[in-house]
Amino acid sequence: MESLKKYIKYVGIAGCLLSIIGLFLVFAGVYMKDGKYIDGTSIKFIEGDGKIVLVAMLVSAGLIFFKKYKTSYITSAVALIVTLYDGIDVKNILPSYRFLDIRLGIGFYVTLIAIIITFAATFIADKYKDVK
Repeated sequence: MESLKKYIKYVGIAGCLLSIIGLFLVFAGVYMKDGKYIDGTSIKFIEGDGKIVLVAMLVSAGLIFFKKYKTSYITSAVALIVTLYDGIDVKNILPSYRFLDIRLGIGFYVTLIAIIITFAATFIADKYKDVK
């Protein structure tokens, strides 16, 4: 219990940093229906709504560092909602063509998992902050 209390704050901050790294990875890619990748058609999250997630996760890292866990819930939730919305709405990026398919890339999954880690670490840190 003591080691959990000691390091959980750093797990939350690491989750924030990992989500920021995920913003610069491929968020989605355009493929032919037969599975062949079309070169040069990758989309990075930072080019669009990723800026909102970037600011939210930077603020969240600062709030976690200063042990303002309840406020960090809000910024993490904003980042999670924006990421999920863009992941669901990724098919509307291009007009629908019968021969093209858009698939989520590693950047989406890295960002999503890191935000969930941040949210969970914040929850655990908030739960055990008064435990001596």
